[in-house]
Amino acid sequence: MAINKQITLIAKPDCVSSLRALLQQMVAPSRQETGCLKYDLYQYSDTPAQFLLIESWTSETDLNNHKLSDHFQLFKAQAPELLAEKDSISLLAID
Repeated sequence: MAINKQITLIAKPDCVSSLRALLQQMVAPSRQETGCLKYDLYQYSDTPAQFLLIESWTSETDLNNHKLSDHFQLFKAQAPELLAEKDSISLLAID
């Protein structure tokens, strides 16, 4: 069963463009990782400081390897100063 995540990120008011750029840097390399089924980034049109990341991985191992990647480590190091709020939930697919 795939590992599915929905992550909501809200930028600090003066950090919207910086957070958007940091998140955009994650998309292409994440999509090329082993086990990545989906890695899609959205920005809310009515609340531009809010972003939604939907990702899906073939296994917990692949997700854990993603968290060890250079691009994720860069995000982890830089994001805290840009974020007002972050929430992550795991999703189960219903077939």
